[in-house]
Amino acid sequence: MTQEYFRPRTVQEALSLLQEKPGQGRVIAGGTDLLVEQAKPSRKSPRLVDLGWIPGMKDIREEGGFLVFGACVTHSQAEQSPLVRRHARALAEGCGKVGSRQI
Repeated sequence: MTQEYFRPRTVQEALSLLQEKPGQGRVIAGGTDLLVEQAKPSRKSPRLVDLGWIPGMKDIREEGGFLVFGACVTHSQAEQSPLVRRHARALAEGCGKVGSRQI
């Protein structure tokens, strides 16, 4: 099966790509789980839409007294973030204990 890989630059572009061929797209934000799943030929998605290229998806910021995590923030980013360490130390420490280093 041929696969298409897309790197949209906006959320709207990502949504449009998914709507072009309903049921055939798969959103990825790093792809760790996807690699395991794709090993099974029956589970391959023909269209991969990578959210990692959309501005803000890898950001951690404070907004209105809350921490806001972009959809593509990794455990490593959260563990090392000064904001997370200052406002949610247990979360930062926990993020350092799950998954492999690249997650």
